[in-house]
Amino acid sequence: MAYVYDYFQALDEGDALAQSRALDALCRVVAPEITRFCAYIAGPRVNPMDAAQETLLELCRRLGSLRDPMAVRPWLYSVARNKVLAQRRWSWVRRWMPGANLDAEIDPHENPHRTLRLGRRARMVEEILEILPEEQRTALVLHLLQGLSDSEVAECMGRKKTNAKSLIRRAKEAFQKQAKKLGYARELAEGSPGEEDG
Repeated sequence: MAYVYDYFQALDEGDALAQSRALDALCRVVAPEITRFCAYIAGPRVNPMDAAQETLLELCRRLGSLRDPMAVRPWLYSVARNKVLAQRRWSWVRRWMPGANLDAEIDPHENPHRTLRLGRRARMVEEILEILPEEQRTALVLHLLQGLSDSEVAECMGRKKTNAKSLIRRAKEAFQKQAKKLGYARELAEGSPGEEDG
């Protein structure tokens, strides 16, 4: 997150314009991944777009108080998780809006048969994630879909690194178990089942 360093440099130099530009650029960069994260862990009672927007507002309000650029990404995911949990706890939003998901990564110029299969796989992943307990779902999304390390997952979830590694392992096992139960295991493992693209 290069823009984080630009922000803190501008903050130290007292350059309000550069600080504002860096913050705007940072929000544009992190918005898609935060929205995607919220969409995967939200569940049916939470609007992930609202949770993502609230997270970005918190970033704008509190970034200057962090002072450690390396801590921004785990902190941001921790804030996003808390926003999702708060919405779910009070049922503020009762409609399901998938927001950003794996479908958004599909290249529209690709073979249409492959596009259809990728969209199906995305829905399978979402269905399985909704079944998992909240902590397992969050750990799995952070680690596998958002690419956070064990240490970063631990920091996001307020756990020790060893506990986070164990949670991720259990989440993977639970995901595979549910995939088999729903009959999705083979298709998810193969990635692009059926005929070859052409």
